[in-house]
Amino acid sequence: DERLAELLRMGGDGLPPVLGALRDGRLWLDLRTVDPADDETLARAVERAQQLRRAHAPHGERKDHGDHSERTDPGGRSDGSAE
Repeated sequence: DERLAELLRMGGDGLPPVLGALRDGRLWLDLRTVDPADDETLARAVERAQQLRRAHAPHGERKDHGDHSERTDPGGRSDGSAE
């Protein structure tokens, strides 16, 4: 969602800014543009943004749809979405 995208773009806590594309209510991250050595850092950035979104969501609007990442590339890397 837009709030998650905003939090990822801000970075913070030693984590880099992350850019994604919003489509159909989901935030898509193109993992083809991420060095495999940076996967853990990216995962930490997404987890942090999700935690911040939940912590600052108005009461009654807290939602967590979990990790909806997809791996479709034959090399084990692909596009993924985070909600």
